Amino acid sequence: MTTTQSLAGSTRSVAREARLLLRSLEEDPVPDPQLVERLEAAAAARTEQATGAERGFDATGDAGPRAPAEPVTVDDALAEVLADLSVGQALLAAGAAVGAEGAPRDTAPLHDAVGALDDVATVLDTADAPAARGFAASEPSADVGAATDRLRRELDTTLDAVTASAASVMSDAVTKALERAPGGVDDLIKNIGGKTRLGEYAHRFVKLGAQIVEKALAALARLIPASFLASARDDVRGLVHRLQDGEAAPAVVGWVIAVDPVREAAAGLAPEAALGVDGVDRATDALRAIRAQFQRLAKVLSGIVAAIVGAAGLLSFFSVTVPHLAVLTAGALLVVVAAAVLIAVDFTDGRPGPGFVTGARTVVLRAWGPV
Repeated sequence: MTTTQSLAGSTRSVAREARLLLRSLEEDPVPDPQLVERLEAAAAARTEQATGAERGFDATGDAGPRAPAEPVTVDDALAEVLADLSVGQALLAAGAAVGAEGAPRDTAPLHDAVGALDDVATVLDTADAPAARGFAASEPSADVGAATDRLRRELDTTLDAVTASAASVMSDAVTKALERAPGGVDDLIKNIGGKTRLGEYAHRFVKLGAQIVEKALAALARLIPASFLASARDDVRGLVHRLQDGEAAPAVVGWVIAVDPVREAAAGLAPEAALGVDGVDRATDALRAIRAQFQRLAKVLSGIVAAIVGAAGLLSFFSVTVPHLAVLTAGALLVVVAAAVLIAVDFTDGRPGPGFVTGARTVVLRAWGPV
């Protein structure tokens, strides 16, 4: 069973138990202790395993990424962050449904959280579908000139798609961050890579939910290697300021993730110097796979943005709320932006990145010789 299959299954288990509790509460406002315990057990089972980000990446030490106990992809790491955030959000919603921390009972958030868990499981299923992991080889090109032309067209399509998907995620996260901390973004950017504390709670649902959300946010931060923290903060700062100045998101994001150097590198390649038609065609197929992979990751990142906002909204529901919750939420959203920048940089390969994947520039240049 793959990581994403396991995640989809455990997320559905939490959704099933949360749905049973919801139905029970709609009939009788007194929580059924057995259903409470079953939901807690399902959530605990989902989060007992170390996340992919915890196993494979570390932004807190000087040595950079740790050697993972088993191969961990950026896809797996982000998927686990999304799953944990969604589970944490569901537990917080369950707390609202039973009137935890003195709050009035409200089952509507739990209804929404169950639907969100179902949606996350579907996203994880899609990420693991065979068609999403690769493409059949294209028809062979007639000659190396035709192969090169096709590769350049595919490169433009791929870079445009990565830019558009990244811009959607980043502009959404930046907008939501600015709504919550319009005057303190620069200070929050300085803290990217730090820890988020959501406070202490007495009620079992709220306490466990907050702990799971904290864990997921820590795993997200660890996706940014220590050696890239400074540059990631600079990238986010430049991105936020230019968006605040009214520049179009795709243009700003294209600049941040360095798409122009990739186009320029490809434009200077002479067809007659390529290693052969087969090599160029394979590079074209690899670009198609790169585009599809990033678009899947962008959906996961968008889900993470929504889950952060949803969890924060539920925490504010309780009478004992986290001081400066809006600021903490904005900071978490900016971490998503930083992670998205680094991941997109890896996919374009227009400048040095963390090395999560083999990016477009390297894929293209390898068809002309060793890189």
